[in-house]
Amino acid sequence: MAAMFSAVNVATGFAGGFAGLRLIGHCNRTLRLIGWTALGIAGLVGLYWNFRIAQFRDALERAGDGASFFSVGSEMGFALPSSPASVALLLLGVGVFLVCLLKGRSGVVDAYWGDRDADHSYEAARLDYDGERESFRRSIDKVYEKAIGKLRDRHAADSRNLAAARRIVTEALQSNRPNWSVP
Repeated sequence: MAAMFSAVNVATGFAGGFAGLRLIGHCNRTLRLIGWTALGIAGLVGLYWNFRIAQFRDALERAGDGASFFSVGSEMGFALPSSPASVALLLLGVGVFLVCLLKGRSGVVDAYWGDRDADHSYEAARLDYDGERESFRRSIDKVYEKAIGKLRDRHAADSRNLAAARRIVTEALQSNRPNWSVP
């Protein structure tokens, strides 16, 4: 019996999240209205269901051990749950309902109906673009490394030429004899 009560609670929450929460942010006004309506109906059904289950627990406690499911269900009125166990059952049921509501919204691949194909084609295009971009980056890195290599070689050659010129100037200054003769 508890499994049946829980199944209805979970199914109501999941359906409300699937049809309600998914559509309340849609750009189409009609679908957004359908989403709010579905969310409102699912919320009311979920709260009512959990409230009635808590009342049913109270009625079972009052009826005693010999009570049957159908006799207690037909005799129970509409009153607030009075026992701590019934209040705890109500709060737990509402918590499970809310978790299922959120899971119904996020537990599927596409945010809106029919977006899965568009999402897959977007992902494929993005992966192709990322591959081309990475190939382009590698090409730029190769050209950059080649240019840096040429600059390093040029810098090394210029450093050698500068060192040779300094050596010649140093030798000329140390000799202190000007060579004015013209051959």
